[in-house]
Amino acid sequence: LGISHGPEGLRTAWEVGLGALGLGGRVELRVSPRGDRVAVFAPGDRGGLRVLDARTGRELARTREAPLDAAFGVGGRLFLLGERELRVAR
Repeated sequence: LGISHGPEGLRTAWEVGLGALGLGGRVELRVSPRGDRVAVFAPGDRGGLRVLDARTGRELARTREAPLDAAFGVGGRLFLLGERELRVAR
């Protein structure tokens, strides 16, 4: 897949690439502070959350339901915001 010039080129490449993960809705990405992991999810979607190795794309972890939001802390922990809870992914 080639990336075209203009603001939509990279977005199109991400949408095509992330479409293979089977997540519905608006896909969100969160990158770890070291840049070695990427959390991918569609907020509130049943497609879940995937944590990928940023270099290889290999799936490192998965949850059944996607959080409403997610953030990596300074130390690299992944925090997941749910309907009534905040938890740390393992």
